[in-house]
Amino acid sequence: MTPPYGAILCHWDAHIVTDECGAPEMYSFGARLIRLAGEHGRISPEALSSQLREARFGVVHAVQPSVLSLTNLTEAGTAYTPDEIAALTRVAHDAGLGTHLDGARFANAAAFLDASPAELSWKSGVDIVTLGTTKSGSFGAETIVAFTPKYDTALAFLRKRGGHFAPKSRFLGAQIETYVQDGLWLENARRVSRAAGETCAILEPILSYTRSRDRDKDVTNSATICVHLRGESPVLQQPEGARSGSSTITTDHLVRAFCTAPTSAPITSQKTALVT
Repeated sequence: MTPPYGAILCHWDAHIVTDECGAPEMYSFGARLIRLAGEHGRISPEALSSQLREARFGVVHAVQPSVLSLTNLTEAGTAYTPDEIAALTRVAHDAGLGTHLDGARFANAAAFLDASPAELSWKSGVDIVTLGTTKSGSFGAETIVAFTPKYDTALAFLRKRGGHFAPKSRFLGAQIETYVQDGLWLENARRVSRAAGETCAILEPILSYTRSRDRDKDVTNSATICVHLRGESPVLQQPEGARSGSSTITTDHLVRAFCTAPTSAPITSQKTALVT
């Protein structure tokens, strides 16, 4: 999605810039990650517009903005709505950038917002989704879904060159079909949301008592947890897990997961997803 002289615009607390040990720069052969401002893990439209206005497009002395990367759910446990995603991708596309969505907690965002996967991805202007599954049901398998055909070939070769073409990985990839079949992935996410809400109900009286007893004491961490559970994103986060293996799969189930037709509707064309 980006040349070596390109720049990837992301939130200042995005996982790709804080927890990947420089991997995005390595696999892009040198592209720079540029951090943008925004509260509660979400990029501010003003910050994005300002960065693009000040960018020196076409000047050989400067890196060239090439990709906007969003995360949904964010690292702060908050969610972008379809309209918020569309507003940011529109600005990016107008400037000639591709758009990437880090979907490590994508199912949780869809379940919490009661929005379809399509509304949270290609209908909102997203070109590529890295669909995380290890956080909600699978083991060692995650999926890249490309909605813009021009990225398909590059993804296939970069997967191979990056060492993610593991033998017998079809056994890992088989999990993805079960994961998205019959809405299992969204039901898993809804179960997490319900459990988080119950946890918040337990925490709230404790927090209220603490605040009433000593209002000057710092209870920010606990209060923030409860706000995230009750408010913008009722999801308990877990640390990133190790990943291994890859495969190329073509599955009706994955296509249906990202289309608006009922799961029983016939599929007239298939899309290729890379499981990494």
